[in-house]
Amino acid sequence: MLRIGIDYSITSPAICCYTGTEDNPPPSECQFFYLTKTQKYMGKWNNFTGIPYPDYGHHMERYNAVALTLIDAMRRCRTAWDELPEVWIEAYGFNANGRITDLAEHTGILKQQLWKLDIPYTSVSIGSVKKRLAGKGNASKDEIGKVWKKEIPTGVFPVGKSPMSDCLDAYGVLLVGLGGRT
Repeated sequence: MLRIGIDYSITSPAICCYTGTEDNPPPSECQFFYLTKTQKYMGKWNNFTGIPYPDYGHHMERYNAVALTLIDAMRRCRTAWDELPEVWIEAYGFNANGRITDLAEHTGILKQQLWKLDIPYTSVSIGSVKKRLAGKGNASKDEIGKVWKKEIPTGVFPVGKSPMSDCLDAYGVLLVGLGGRT
């Protein structure tokens, strides 16, 4: 069965796909997809794939294009076409730099697209993701990056920064959804 963790944001969303049966898989057994506007992060490194951020005119066109691009990435992970994936989405925080309404609208478009495809999803809290990845619910992106540094393709991605921090957040969402041990 395909299981997917999503770190959804306006500028740098990422997904983590897993098709195994463990509750606590290592990142090396997952496939990561992230959107980026940075040319050097576009492409494939091991199990990490950088997809060019879609073009858009209007902000609603942007929200829809991002949602559909990530759903397409989810389809790349499928091994069986007759079963629906389990999907977990990181709940957005209220400290979204004054853009909480934009983020809510953006996330709503993704959820609507999943609903149209009959794909169920569950939200997980940011604190539970951080606790799962670094042992404490208020861990910084740098702290999480240092814990998982050995899993990052060497020399490609900066620790604690996008897109790697977004991929690790998506991985944490997956682990929380799977009920993995801390």
